[in-house]
Amino acid sequence: MLPKGYELRDEHVNVGYELLENLVDCGTQILEELIGIPKQVHANPGVVMGRGCQALAATTGLALDTMLNNGELTKSVERAIKSKVRGIYIHIQLINEVVQELVRNGLGTKKEAKKLEKVISNAINQNPQDFEPDDDEEKEDRGEFKWEIKNPKESPKVVRGPFGKIYKDPTQKLGHKDIYWSKDRAGHGNSAFKIFRKHGDELRHFADVDVEGNIISKHKGPIGQ
Repeated sequence: MLPKGYELRDEHVNVGYELLENLVDCGTQILEELIGIPKQVHANPGVVMGRGCQALAATTGLALDTMLNNGELTKSVERAIKSKVRGIYIHIQLINEVVQELVRNGLGTKKEAKKLEKVISNAINQNPQDFEPDDDEEKEDRGEFKWEIKNPKESPKVVRGPFGKIYKDPTQKLGHKDIYWSKDRAGHGNSAFKIFRKHGDELRHFADVDVEGNIISKHKGPIGQ
């Protein structure tokens, strides 16, 4: 049942995908502690894919919209920052981005979005070391990056993310940093694999690549496309 006064729109699904597709190794904890989506719903990729990750994306988008409007999202982010939830310093920037996308598409409220943005800005100003850019990333031209497709049997498994296992690439690196990868089971925007690399103690999303290892720009289409 939808929250009172809410109607499911394409934008809810698209924003839900945007968040889900960019969560990394601690993504299940972020979903549960910030948005209130139990890990049982999304921790098992087989269950998620079997029942349709589009439904999970819609649920996530609606939850963000609802929580933003009633002020709970800002409070949730504040609590997560205060208690130093694992991965929060990477993911609050992502959450801010998807919230701004909600507002641009006529959902949520600008007033609450500005409150959330201020909370996140303060967190960044108080903990600048956690938001320092990767030197390699600034030097790396994404347009020239090409990933050599790996077989899971040749790569050691590291963790399980929201959409499947994440592996360490045994041979290829980005600058001096190791590459981690996972299959993009959602296949959204023709993405076949998701590429990550380490930033401090966390994995940070670097790019999505197609079946040949080329970086792609995703297209966020309407429901069902």
